[in-house]
Amino acid sequence: MMIGISKPLTRQQGDTLNAQRTRIANLAASAFAGATSYVASPYVGVPVGAGVRMYVNETLPTYHAGDVLVSIEAQVNGGIGPQRSRSTLIIKT
Repeated sequence: MMIGISKPLTRQQGDTLNAQRTRIANLAASAFAGATSYVASPYVGVPVGAGVRMYVNETLPTYHAGDVLVSIEAQVNGGIGPQRSRSTLIIKT
């Protein structure tokens, strides 16, 4: 088991993480909009893309300067094979 605790995020680090969040939301929206437009029509694909973008933006966290990240990673061997689990907690300031 490993536990990692970051120093408080700087404004630049928070902005970089938030830019990644926006990029992921845009990529997911364009992928779903493109696939839906191909199968149905652009009239259906555009709202689907907007809905996916909103969902991803609500799901992924927003980072601020001063936030501390706590990461926990664990691994076990045995049973059905090696299993890994990871989780990150954001402590807001």
